[in-house]
Amino acid sequence: MCFKVSFFYLSANNEFNIIKCKGAKVISYENQFQKNKKKMLEFDTKILLRSYQYYAYPIGIIFSNTNYGENVLLNKFTNVFCGENLQYYECGYREWDCFYISEKNIKEEQLINTLINSIYNENYIDLNLNEFFVPHRRASGKFNFIHNSLIIGYDLIKEIFIIAGYDENQILNKTEISFNEIIKAVFSHNKNAKLTLIKIKEDFIEIIEETKIVEDLLEYCLSNVPNKILKFEGFNTFKFGIEAYIKIEKLIEKYKNVEELLVNDIYFIYEHKNLIMKKLNYLFNKNIISKDIIDKYKLIVKESQLIKNIYIKFWFIRDENYFFKIKERITFLILKERGIMDEVKIILEDYLINKTK
Repeated sequence: MCFKVSFFYLSANNEFNIIKCKGAKVISYENQFQKNKKKMLEFDTKILLRSYQYYAYPIGIIFSNTNYGENVLLNKFTNVFCGENLQYYECGYREWDCFYISEKNIKEEQLINTLINSIYNENYIDLNLNEFFVPHRRASGKFNFIHNSLIIGYDLIKEIFIIAGYDENQILNKTEISFNEIIKAVFSHNKNAKLTLIKIKEDFIEIIEETKIVEDLLEYCLSNVPNKILKFEGFNTFKFGIEAYIKIEKLIEKYKNVEELLVNDIYFIYEHKNLIMKKLNYLFNKNIISKDIIDKYKLIVKESQLIKNIYIKFWFIRDENYFFKIKERITFLILKERGIMDEVKIILEDYLINKTK
């Protein structure tokens, strides 16, 4: 049964209470709550790190609410692994120091109120949706696809929520979903819903950890199994660090016949090379590595951008010659990066030895 909001009030404990009237439209609000009819939490969709929503969400929150986004990128997201896809070997945002995390299990009749109250109290909501019912998604009206979205705002007049996630063009974006649509998207696959509430800590500070940056880069260069063991299924079959790129070179054939624009691994290469560049620039500014290393690695970044651009052309034109160019470029990138990072490895090893003297 569908309801429309007719009236709401704010209780003493800062919670909205919505009175539902069958078939009714919004007709009145108490004057003192006029300002609360809309609320949008800040979220940056233009961040570099957006190949995986799981990490894009916390990074988008941090960049839009603090001055420490760049510091977080320096301290994290160095090492990678490859199972079936390239991914960051990084713990989830629940373990980060910058957030208060809580969970709620709710039923259908609680959903709208809970989402509004949570956003009103400055909580972002990570919630699984069936994207068949979500407008502006690849799966919209086509097929069932359960994926997490981030609820970041509401508009009680339009009866919508604002969500962040990949749109139909696989671009991280803010889109709208109606109250009725979100109920279907949440409860089409489950009787109960699990909400993860994310709140940024007001006193959050991220201090750049120079030694950690060096150690993580060295681990990446050596392709060692990381010291921290995260719970990933199939851990023993993974390749880590630079070796992970050799594995994706062999797996890249799967992109040749895709029916949808799936760019995670292709964009990931571009994204990760830019992140490594940030870390190398930091070490250069600290006089740890030379400008020669920086100049060489800039060519790796350009190569990764070229790979990304060629793949987009391949998607639209479907000319196999573009696909073969992608494979050739990835092979070239791997060889060039390994040569540069062999130089970096020697410098970083010397740095750590001298630091312990």
